[in-house]
Amino acid sequence: MTQVTAFASPLYFDKVAQDLNTLLDALGYIDDLYPVCWVGYDGKEDTYPEVYINDGTKVNLRVMPDSTRSMSFFVVTGEMIEIDDIGFAIPMAYCVWMNLQLVDTTKLYDYTAEVVRDVYNVINNYGGYNISVELQDPFPEFSQLSKEVAANTMRPYSGFRMEFTRNIQTCSW
Repeated sequence: MTQVTAFASPLYFDKVAQDLNTLLDALGYIDDLYPVCWVGYDGKEDTYPEVYINDGTKVNLRVMPDSTRSMSFFVVTGEMIEIDDIGFAIPMAYCVWMNLQLVDTTKLYDYTAEVVRDVYNVINNYGGYNISVELQDPFPEFSQLSKEVAANTMRPYSGFRMEFTRNIQTCSW
């Protein structure tokens, strides 16, 4: 994985992603935990997730599934909503792609639901709310990933999207 530099003092959605990546890494499911991805374009309609490397250059990285590694990233799914002049509600999604045979070689069954449960518990304990899970189309804003999912929907591959909202306080009184 190309290393993405963590923010020294992340704010808003970057803080949520960075905090959650630290907590989610402890689960041991995901090899490459990326921060917030944005929509990159190939032509007018072909889209893919793209993350800024955050190393002081103008380099962005295309984040694509790999059959030899599991990966995850965040997307901001809507507008940040101001809450009483002290913070924001930030709607986000956590997107995961994995090869189940490589993530846990001792499990010979589809254990996607176990991963979803564990990720749900991390996000919920972190203060995420309005949590929902999408298994059929985990990457709707990225046409290149949707093609990848359509071509690789059979096990051992698995993917899901967990949407949630997290409140971030910006003022300390």
